[in-house]
Amino acid sequence: MLVGRGRTCDLVVDDPDLSRKHAAFRVMGGHLWVIDEGSTNGTICNGDAVARKRLEAGDELILGNAHWRIARGEGRPPLSLLEEWTALLSTLDRDVSVRLAAIAALAAAETCRLDGQGTASLVWQAGDRTWEDLGPVRKSLVRQALERACGAGRFFLPD
Repeated sequence: MLVGRGRTCDLVVDDPDLSRKHAAFRVMGGHLWVIDEGSTNGTICNGDAVARKRLEAGDELILGNAHWRIARGEGRPPLSLLEEWTALLSTLDRDVSVRLAAIAALAAAETCRLDGQGTASLVWQAGDRTWEDLGPVRKSLVRQALERACGAGRFFLPD
């Protein structure tokens, strides 16, 4: 899960002290890790600045102005991302333009377009927002959305 101020993150936090892509949470080797993504203000775990740290229950993180305590339990996507996903699912029986707009919103893209053969593609504004900027959870949901809305093989995404 990618955390930051940027619209393409999995968890978007409105905090001026957070970088656009601040830190990522990853499960590696069966353990949860936090990886600083080159943030300006750094990632603090238990009072120490870290670039990469295996997390344990009870660890305290500071990302920008947010204080986090790591707890055991099942992980879930952020509520805001689930709300975007739910909104998209409600468009699947509607006009294709409504579905494409919902997919673009989920992908933090400017538009989602259909070509003459009915293949969908996402278009981002020139600059720093691209497929590669999406957090891994958001990327997965966008792929699923395109498959549901357009059918397998009816959309184009970079590898």
